[in-house]
Order: sequence, then structure tokens, then C-alpha cells
Amino acid sequence: DKTIVGDALLELGLIAGEEGASLQYDAAVLIARIADGGMRDALSLLDQCIGHDRHVTADIVCKVAGMTGKDHLFSLADATAQANAGKALEIVNDLHANSCDMERLCSDLINHFRNLMIVKTVKSASEILVCTAEELEQYKTQSGKLTLENILYCISLLQDSMANIKRGVNRRIEM
Repeated sequence: DKTIVGDALLELGLIAGEEGASLQYDAAVLIARIADGGMRDALSLLDQCIGHDRHVTADIVCKVAGMTGKDHLFSLADATAQANAGKALEIVNDLHANSCDMERLCSDLINHFRNLMIVKTVKSASEILVCTAEELEQYKTQSGKLTLENILYCISLLQDSMANIKRGVNRRIEM
């Protein structure tokens, strides 16, 4: 529900202001997406971000949450669309070398391909996705490079990888 999302973003902004901090819109959207509807989780993440920097940006949120930047997700999905395994392996290796959590990366990729699926299948994707207008355009462009079958296959494969990661398989190898 867009009203609930809007209220949550407003609430995060108000709380940041009460704490003497600033919160960029993109950062608030990202916090809401990470919290997945859990206001306590959103407030906890906001508090951690403010502890890191009084001017909370999407980059700060990514750093505090241990997330990969969206650019890496789009690059990985592009490598998939181009069947360029070498490029995908380079990206994963670079992320691993920079201490990216492989379980988080897998989760982020599942969500990324879910967003591509929604953009590909739903007329009003902007009403379902919590993302910036710029990100929505990137999703639209990228979804045009993949078939729905490819997107669903990637989601299935990544979900299997996530299960293997949770069972203790080497995270880097599994990714």
C-alpha cells in the first residue's frame, strides 16, 4: 500500500530530524525496503546509520546494512543477460574481496530478479516496488534484456544457492 509506505518514509524523516540528522529520500526508501515492513527494523537501521553519519545517504545505508550497491546488482544481471560468466565471476570476486557478505548478495540478487519479474509482468510496477524513479527506469531497461523464463530461472537458481549457503556450503563458491 503506497499510503503505508509514504507514512513510513515520513516517519523515518521525522525521527531523523528529531535526532538532528538529515535523511535523503533514496536512503529512506532503501531503509524501508531492507526493513520489509518492519518499523522496528527500519528504526534500528536508521539509528545505526545516524551513528555512522548525521547525513544519511543511500551509500551510508548500504554500508551499514552490509549491502552491495545497486550498480553491482545491475551489472551482475547484465552479465547474466549476456551469458557472460567471466564478468559475473569478476564482479562476485571483487565484492568478496571488498568484504561483501555473500549471503546478503544472494538475497539482494533474488530481490533484484523479483523486481525485474514484476516490471516485466505488471503494468503498474511502481505501485508494487519500493524504489526510486531512476531505479524503476533501470529495471524497465534491464527487464527488456531478459525473458520472463530467464528471470524465473535466475530466481530459482539463486534460491537454491541461498539454501546451500545457509547449509554451510562455501559462500563464495556457491555465489
